[in-house]
Amino acid sequence: PVDLDKPANHLLTDLSQNARHTLIQNLSRGIEFTTDYSGSGQAERAKQNLTELAKTLDPAAELKTVCTRSCDILPHCRQVLHALPGDGCVMADMTERLPPALRTDIENIIAAYQAKLVKQLQEFGKKKDRAFTQQLGDAFVAEVAHLMLEHKLNGSFDPNLKLPCTKHGKLCPVYPVRGSNVGGCPLKGNASGISCINWSERGSQAGSFGKGAVAWCTFMWDLLNDDLDWALLERTRHYRHPHLEVVLAHIGASVFPVVFSPSHLGLPCTRYRKYMLVLFSPRFRWKSNADAISKTSLMSAFGREPVGSGSDFLQKTLKSEVRAEIEMMAEKMHMSPRDGSGHRWPMKVVLSAAMQRSLAAHEVQLKKDGWDLTKDDVFTTICQQGS
Repeated sequence: PVDLDKPANHLLTDLSQNARHTLIQNLSRGIEFTTDYSGSGQAERAKQNLTELAKTLDPAAELKTVCTRSCDILPHCRQVLHALPGDGCVMADMTERLPPALRTDIENIIAAYQAKLVKQLQEFGKKKDRAFTQQLGDAFVAEVAHLMLEHKLNGSFDPNLKLPCTKHGKLCPVYPVRGSNVGGCPLKGNASGISCINWSERGSQAGSFGKGAVAWCTFMWDLLNDDLDWALLERTRHYRHPHLEVVLAHIGASVFPVVFSPSHLGLPCTRYRKYMLVLFSPRFRWKSNADAISKTSLMSAFGREPVGSGSDFLQKTLKSEVRAEIEMMAEKMHMSPRDGSGHRWPMKVVLSAAMQRSLAAHEVQLKKDGWDLTKDDVFTTICQQGS
């Protein structure tokens, strides 16, 4: 059975001897990376786990892997990032990196395309907007890519740019020089989980020029200009990775997309995401085309049948934490901590009216999907719509 606490422990046993050697070799050479849309710092945590696991292969190896800079617009996320091990910078608004003239041009283009979408919706209604939004998105990305390339060729990118760092309380480099943290000539990259709301089925479905368009353009500007060997990007499975290819084609980068869910790796969780590995330079490349990442190669190395169910996660939750949560919810509903008989309230009773409606919608949808709710354990998120 999969160990729900340490699924990464299976990683090294799945790797071939050659792959283990390559892993140790790259980590010994050094890896410096940045993150954007950093959230709670999962890339930094993965780095720590990978280093610890690799150390078990070669205890004598000097493994040098450093996150040099993270970034998130949300204050509570930055508080979490501050608490992570390491001395990497933590920054806030990534859009401050765009040259002012480029930002103005991009914002004007976004406004023009949003106006086109609004006009389409007014004329034809929402039922016809998805294909049109996709068509507009493709045209938007092509126009922005051309604009950014012009600014790149005109020397608009400032590799020495410094912005406020909330961890160090001063202006720090946005683009750390290769080797400035681990020495030598390490592999340099970026690992980011790009905001999904514009592409998610349950999000705004606004596509490339939605609310996060300026941030996305900033991220593309960085990929076009920073001295990177690789980037690992995560997004909802409906994201159009050809947009990434359109922007990066100008610098000869290769994009390798793959869609999978934790359930493919043995964890009882269905959450499909698209992962895109970008390779920028000959310092970091596949030894052969057969080694390139794909759904087939990923599953052959790490694929597992799920063992257990979502309720296994619930079983690991302390009862005291559940009781405290119910009491807090009861207080929000202006209810006494217990019912008239002195018994604790069931969770369902203390839900708000909106949450109860959402729960009912989930139950309806699950029954349509063939679940028997009198027998089956289901782990779902009622903060989202049921259908």
